[in-house]
Amino acid sequence: MERGISAINEIREYVKGLQKSINGYRENEEKMASQLKKIDEEKSNLQNEINQLQEQVKLLKLAKQLEGDSVQDTKEVKLKINEMVREIDKCIALMNK
Repeated sequence: MERGISAINEIREYVKGLQKSINGYRENEEKMASQLKKIDEEKSNLQNEINQLQEQVKLLKLAKQLEGDSVQDTKEVKLKINEMVREIDKCIALMNK
């Protein structure tokens, strides 16, 4: 009989150990999920910053081209302006939907 009680107590201790392990894994999972969320937010912020910088580069190139006097520069400026007008038209069309 004592052997059976001893076996039950051992099983209880084993189950308690498993529960502690599971709780530890859950806490670790929550920490990792929180870290992943922070990393995703940082990635999104950096992507927005990249997009803004790319837009600034475009504008700087356009401004530099506007300063040029050559025929080639004028053609490039006209192409850029046409491209921007098309983008604006697309935006207006999307807003009208």
